[in-house]
Amino acid sequence: DKEKIKSYKPPIGEPCLSCRYFKICGGRCLYTHMERLWGEDGMRAICEVSKFIIDSILERMSIIEKFLDEGMITEEQLIYPKYNNTIEIMP
Repeated sequence: DKEKIKSYKPPIGEPCLSCRYFKICGGRCLYTHMERLWGEDGMRAICEVSKFIIDSILERMSIIEKFLDEGMITEEQLIYPKYNNTIEIMP
C-alpha cells in the first residue's frame, strides 16, 4: 500500500546508529552501508572520510555564515542539486 511505501525507512544499523555523526551523516551512502562491497575496512575508510568532511565544514561554519550574510555565496549553492547524479551525497 502507498502509506507503507511512503513510511519505509531503510535499515541502518551499527556502527552508524551509535555514532555521534549519524544525525548529520545519515549513514552516508545507503549503498555503501548496505552492500559493503569494500568490506569492513572499506566501510571504516568511508566513515573516516565522512567524519573528516563533516568536521571540516563545522570548523568553517562561521566563515560560511559570513559569506552568506555578505552575499558572497547563496543558500542555493549549498543545497543539493535538483537532480542528483551520484550515490555519494550525504544528507
